[in-house]
Amino acid sequence: FPTLGFVVERFWEIQSHEPEEFWAINCSHDSEDGSASFTW
Repeated sequence: FPTLGFVVERFWEIQSHEPEEFWAINCSHDSEDGSASFTW
């Protein structure tokens, strides 16, 4: 059953995954007309 092999291989890849730190950018702008917040 090759499909089962793909599923098992993907399972082991997910199990061996080590999370990495990542960056987020948050920006806000205030003006007379209002304010806006941006997240990327």
